[in-house]
Amino acid sequence: MAIILDGCKSVVCLFFLALLRKIEALPDDWLVGSTTGYAGYGDGGKLIINSPSNTAEGNMLILFLSRTDSKLPHKLDGWETGPSCLKSFNEQEECITVEECNIWGEGADSNYCKSYLNYGYGAGRDLATIVFYKKVGAYVPPTYTFTLKRAPWGFMPGWAILVALKGVDSTSPILSYSGTSNDGKSSSVFPSVKGAKNGILLMSMAFDDGVLDKLSFREPKGAKLVNWLSGFDEAGFLYSKRLNSNSKTGKQTTRGDGGEKRKDLMISLVLNAADPTSAPTPAPSPTPSFAPSVPVPSSVPSSVPSPVPSPVQSSTPSSAPFLLSSYAPSFTPVAAALNELTEVDLTAPSKPVLVETSKIEFQVFKDAACRTDENDKGKDGKEYEKIEKIDVVECRKKCSGDNKCTGFEYSSNSCEVWSKISSSFRTKRKNGYTCEWKIDVQKL
Repeated sequence: MAIILDGCKSVVCLFFLALLRKIEALPDDWLVGSTTGYAGYGDGGKLIINSPSNTAEGNMLILFLSRTDSKLPHKLDGWETGPSCLKSFNEQEECITVEECNIWGEGADSNYCKSYLNYGYGAGRDLATIVFYKKVGAYVPPTYTFTLKRAPWGFMPGWAILVALKGVDSTSPILSYSGTSNDGKSSSVFPSVKGAKNGILLMSMAFDDGVLDKLSFREPKGAKLVNWLSGFDEAGFLYSKRLNSNSKTGKQTTRGDGGEKRKDLMISLVLNAADPTSAPTPAPSPTPSFAPSVPVPSSVPSSVPSPVPSPVQSSTPSSAPFLLSSYAPSFTPVAAALNELTEVDLTAPSKPVLVETSKIEFQVFKDAACRTDENDKGKDGKEYEKIEKIDVVECRKKCSGDNKCTGFEYSSNSCEVWSKISSSFRTKRKNGYTCEWKIDVQKL
């Protein structure tokens, strides 16, 4: 259209050309820059992310913090907590949110939630994204460092996308938001939310698998890709769209081949423009009701500058995914992180998965056989009881209903209900086998 209009001289033609160019420019005039950060199995839970280039005083920082197979902090020192979506298993239909936390604190750390209303202990670990935001002050640190808590089975991956914006209402930046934890499609479908004229629609997607490149999940029609990253077995995307009306945004669907169904988690978020005449009066930004008696520790996290670089630092996403050699699917470093072992044959499989049954939770190791702390496969009648002709669901039920059961091994309709404790969750790689160790969620 622009090529045709450029060749015309009429007033009407020039008017539409100017209008078209103005519309095309809208999605970029608010974006200052964006960066990404990643903490893998061997990084000790330390996630470091660079400040976007050209970030200045008065800008708004929006942080999309995600994690798989372990909990996220619900409070960050110096940041406001915004929208959230947490899921406990792939098929979960509705998000758990920060506001549903009813028991705060894990050990001495009050930044984490121990239990959620109607969900109990151990919920929300499968995949989660929490949004944090803050107004930039006079000092702009070169990096931000966030320390993620260790799970009983090791330090699990965490990642973040940070975006710096200008022209956002700093007193009440968030107009509306909604999340979904299971859209049942290979593409990602972002929920519809209330819009605002000249407002900014941000769409965050966390995916519990790696992707080949950014074309796997192309931006929804009319939107733009802000940033993305792909780790060892997880990925994150952030899209944006400038709104031209106060009507609802409607569902927004990614394009491309997508990925496995039910492994994504989406948040739609609308930010208000700074000019009060161009946007409706917003509802208050979501702020969780934290227990007043619980102090916020000053040690987690820190915004002290750190020289360690962020994995993806350009405001224009790379055409290739972020994959460091340390995140390649090698089982030896995963074993060192999860089990503090160095023997290759004692490794945990590439991707542990959490399975929750009521308040009993299992750490799942696929393509692996259970082993004792002495690396012994055990004996029937001693370390475990063997049951034939039973499926994995019934096998798990037998273990969850037995206080003496510490875990179980399953393969080809054969179930081993273990009573021997393996304090380090030891396994040995073995195709066709699954080892699930029971976790005492009351202590988490």
